Amino acid sequence: MASGSVPKQDRQQDDAALARRIMAGEHAAFETLVRRHSAAAFRLAWRLLGSREEAEDLVQTLFVRYWHKPQAWNPEDGSRFSTWLYRVVMNAATDVLRKRRPSEPVERHAASLRDARVDLFQHLAGMQQRQRVQRAILALPERQRQAIALVYYEQLPMKQAAEVMQTTPKAVESLLGRARAALKADLSLNELIEEAS
Repeated sequence: MASGSVPKQDRQQDDAALARRIMAGEHAAFETLVRRHSAAAFRLAWRLLGSREEAEDLVQTLFVRYWHKPQAWNPEDGSRFSTWLYRVVMNAATDVLRKRRPSEPVERHAASLRDARVDLFQHLAGMQQRQRVQRAILALPERQRQAIALVYYEQLPMKQAAEVMQTTPKAVESLLGRARAALKADLSLNELIEEAS
């Protein structure tokens, strides 16, 4: 283990200690918690929304809400702060997506993903192919997109992804299976269309 890294269990206890200090109004504890978790919250929001600006706004809003209502996460209930935060981000992203106009094109949001480093699809060559994959992910049903973001991008264990999604690990596996099948079909269809043109 790297010298500066904190074991997960210690980090969870540390998050609980920070939460108690935040409830007492301590700004430094809040800043520490934000530094620790904001990047992961942003990545998830970005993957779900496809827009850097919307993701930044969403995460900032959620942390401000947490500052004003720190009892929203109770460290005594046994859940990790990160699990709680992922769930809050997912729910808020769902609300944003529902408020979007139905005619708003997916391509507009996919364009903001061009610079993303996509670990899941590293084997896909070229930026054009990566953009196709990103557009295909954004076109997936919401729950499948959430499962992809949590398991493949955030690399959460299946059990924790299930906790965040408030479902079972088996259901997450099923969502991932359907998402992979849909992506494979979508990307294969696009290749056929391009070859025919």
